[in-house]
Amino acid sequence: MIIKTNRNKEYNLSEYVPKTEKIAISIIAFNRPKYLQKLIKSLTKNKEFYQYPVYLFQDCSNTKKENLEIFKKYCPHGTAIVRTNHYGCGLNIIDSKIQLLDNLKYDYIFTFEDDLIVYDRYIEYCLKLKQWTEDNNIPAAIVHGWNKCTINIDEKIKKLNDVKFTKTHLWGILSGRTEWDSYKEVLYEFRDKYLRYVKYKKRDAQTIKTWLNSIQNTRKIGTSGQDGATFAAIYKHGYQVVGPLVNRAVYIGTTGMNFRKHKWYGRGFQHVNLDHIDHLNKEELNFRFIHDINYDKLID
Repeated sequence: MIIKTNRNKEYNLSEYVPKTEKIAISIIAFNRPKYLQKLIKSLTKNKEFYQYPVYLFQDCSNTKKENLEIFKKYCPHGTAIVRTNHYGCGLNIIDSKIQLLDNLKYDYIFTFEDDLIVYDRYIEYCLKLKQWTEDNNIPAAIVHGWNKCTINIDEKIKKLNDVKFTKTHLWGILSGRTEWDSYKEVLYEFRDKYLRYVKYKKRDAQTIKTWLNSIQNTRKIGTSGQDGATFAAIYKHGYQVVGPLVNRAVYIGTTGMNFRKHKWYGRGFQHVNLDHIDHLNKEELNFRFIHDINYDKLID
């Protein structure tokens, strides 16, 4: 199914598709079909991928036809929400959460940006990690399996169980509706103040960062995008993001709005790999919480 939407008009996804499960998967895409195909191919290796409804939130671009063909090929059970005018990444992501958590009322949703490659048990890993945080009263609004982990394989194997509060990019996350209901008003306000009526390149980044830091005092936030707004929202309400020390995904985004090849290399993403994949696929998925001293640094 294809549903067309316009950023200047309200819509409610529940009027088009029924909710059939407690969990849904959303994929955020713009103009990088090669990345999108790599992400989806990696997701299809997760056995849960075909058990849950899958939604593509496709922003308006000159590659949307190609993206839709890729989505249809790998996700015949999926629903594509196609933007007829440009939303921008932040508005596209926030709208995907509003539609799936508020309007369709899924209990949990995965959100994948199109420049991540995940391992074969990523979905299972996140679901079990979220359940573990709930069972152990760890205030995790969001969990994920990504981390910029560059330690050697021997160290990785020793630390497979380690999880921590994290402040890294939210590229492949699992969100719960219970927590979302507590903090969503911040993202609604962020959307209306800085995304809905303002072009991305005309946003005043410093004004946004000042606002994000004024509404919470848990951690200093140094970014003005949707990730920064999400961290500010969850911090305001006493929540955290929990993720692994050892990565379960790799980031391939050498091109895009915020990254170019020189910046990708400069950040050291070329050193993140899945050379420990055989151990990941055989692990029992136990978790051990650790404190990371780098967590106290600026969110950037």
